Amino acid sequence: MKASLLRLTVVGLLPFLLAACGPEEGEIRVYELTRPGDVAGADRPTPQAPSPGAPAGDRGSAPGPMAGTGNTPPAMPPGGAAAAPDRPSINPSSQMQTLPGMEEAAARIERPEWQVPGTWQVLEPTTIRKGNFRVAQGDEVAEITVTAFPGSVGGLASNVNRWRRQVGLAPLNPEQIAALTVPVQVDGAPAELVSIRVEEGAPSGTQGVLGVVIPRGELTWFVKMIGSSALLHEERDNLQRFAESFQFPS
Repeated sequence: MKASLLRLTVVGLLPFLLAACGPEEGEIRVYELTRPGDVAGADRPTPQAPSPGAPAGDRGSAPGPMAGTGNTPPAMPPGGAAAAPDRPSINPSSQMQTLPGMEEAAARIERPEWQVPGTWQVLEPTTIRKGNFRVAQGDEVAEITVTAFPGSVGGLASNVNRWRRQVGLAPLNPEQIAALTVPVQVDGAPAELVSIRVEEGAPSGTQGVLGVVIPRGELTWFVKMIGSSALLHEERDNLQRFAESFQFPS
């Protein structure tokens, strides 16, 4: 209604405005009238700045076999930066919802020294993952993670059954799980090597888990390789040597 009255007022005044323009002017000036608040873009939401804690995202990958030691594992020969994954993670744990305070607690845990197999690609670690790696042969892929949590985290059977569920297998009782484990030594202390559907010549797409569970003081460390069952069979010795290379801080 207000807009209609405004148009009628302008039209009614137009003859007087034109008459006020002398012949020497030789032009008609057009003016656009706006109401307060009719500024272009005034009703658009203000863009929000990205959160300071937003993940940086993929930063590309470094090709070829790599090896590394120390507290800053390289993705290339010494001096290179760790690579971000160039494909989505195949590890179901990557979608894990962290509990309040979990990341802060994990960040305070000092990781051991280790020797990385030359066939593994070193990826960017995360707050939870102290080590993050990938290995591939053609289309067969596996991911390796190193994590540590306070206490026993439910015990060996609970964690083995969690890994079994991640590759579509039913849980087992403690006696059955004992048949899947082999005792190993990590930095002078006992640990358990666990094999879940690690099969030579398994059909492409068959998934398994190979892991080492390492009780250490008030923490339990997990070295977990998940991916192609056939590739896990090929990398079994590499994973065991990697875990056995751990040298924990004194």
